[in-house]
Amino acid sequence: MRQAVTATSDQQRPIEYNHSVGRFLCARDTRARSCRSTGVPAIARILELVSFASMTPDHQLRADATDIWWAGVEAVRADRIVRQALQPIEGGIRIVDRDYRTDEFGRLIVVGAGKAGAGMVRGLEESLAPWLPPDRWTGWVNVPADCVRPTISIHLHAGRPAGVNIPTAAAVAGTNEILRLLAAARPDDIVIVLLSGGGSALLTAPAVGITLADKQSVTALLSARGASISDLNTVRRQLSRVKGGRLLAECSARNVEVLIVSDVIGDPLATIASGPTVPDPTTARDALAVLNEYVPDRAAVAEGIWRLLEAPTSVANKPDHRPAADMVVPQLTRHHVLANNRRACDAAARRAAELGYRVVDVRSDESGVAREVGQHLVQRAREMQAGLRVGDRPLCAISGGEPIVRLVETDLPRLGGRNQELARSRRLSRPSRPTSRESPCFPAVRMVKTADRCRRRLRGSAGTWDDWAIRAGRPGSSCN
Repeated sequence: MRQAVTATSDQQRPIEYNHSVGRFLCARDTRARSCRSTGVPAIARILELVSFASMTPDHQLRADATDIWWAGVEAVRADRIVRQALQPIEGGIRIVDRDYRTDEFGRLIVVGAGKAGAGMVRGLEESLAPWLPPDRWTGWVNVPADCVRPTISIHLHAGRPAGVNIPTAAAVAGTNEILRLLAAARPDDIVIVLLSGGGSALLTAPAVGITLADKQSVTALLSARGASISDLNTVRRQLSRVKGGRLLAECSARNVEVLIVSDVIGDPLATIASGPTVPDPTTARDALAVLNEYVPDRAAVAEGIWRLLEAPTSVANKPDHRPAADMVVPQLTRHHVLANNRRACDAAARRAAELGYRVVDVRSDESGVAREVGQHLVQRAREMQAGLRVGDRPLCAISGGEPIVRLVETDLPRLGGRNQELARSRRLSRPSRPTSRESPCFPAVRMVKTADRCRRRLRGSAGTWDDWAIRAGRPGSSCN
């Protein structure tokens, strides 16, 4: 991810920040505190931060915002949390809170999909390599193409191009390899499933009777119409041979450990990566309801999809069918949410407190339409600013979530995503520059998702900073 960092001369400003795991507002009086230099720690290669041109008091909020943001990122860094979850013990390995003796299991088979997959694999291999021979573990994980890197025993497969969050033929081929590995698992093997955001598109096996093109089309259509991730996955699960618990249908391993980096509010297991390891809580009837709500024109959806969801001849396709848990998921399947929005927001809040801020609010469930959320955050900043006086402790409100964007019809390339939409809505709700009758203390900076599913072609950006310097077009304040 690239973050554009710019300067501003406002004496007192709040900062707003959005990340896949958090967003925050800060307000402080920079006249009451001297400058402090903030270093930016190195992290996975998906992150890049443009350096500050200088560190004057005018940059203090920007420095603190960056510091707080990195604290949230570090708390959910994929390699670190997986290393913590897999600990070698005498004669075996501990996976979260369960011990497995080396002489009591066969192989470790690792499968998975998601944008955090490469980091999760790195953490897992770093935990296993010192004590378990490479011939005792193998695996296949689908990741975006720009996340493929050398590994020891677990293959990272490019399931889609970077920044294109739709099912692809490469994802189907990778998913077939995963199914092959699972089908070959023996009862005494341990299966580890790594799931993270973006797993729905990367773990793809169209149901019999529909094509990959059918799935691509309906996914793009629902996304463009503003369907929530829950509604989108309700349809995806019914059109798949792996989602809704079906991934493990042919797996004979008695023990399955599912390690999850959640990008969904509330961490519903059936929604994260469309729930490949848990029974589907929804039905074909629910999927039909979603399609009818967002796509009133039946002809806009492939006829094969309608036939699949409406077919009365197959038990699996009956509108009221719900697969029993013991038909789909092995008995000893345990799910562990290692990182989520709340964990990152809490870490950001702790760091803000360490920097001297009074944290007035921490939310990790922000939803709704991105434009409306942005306007709400502007109002929140105003309220914070109104009560702030010179000499007061600076304030910080942290917010995380997953708002949606409703797209308009256009033949032009679509640029940006929910985060840039949110930032722009804040800009539209404010005058272009401060006036003499009000303090220039409104959301000054917007920092956004590390792995935004809406990362488009906006010069590699996954979001935006937003402050008065950018709006005024001052030298050195480019958003690029």
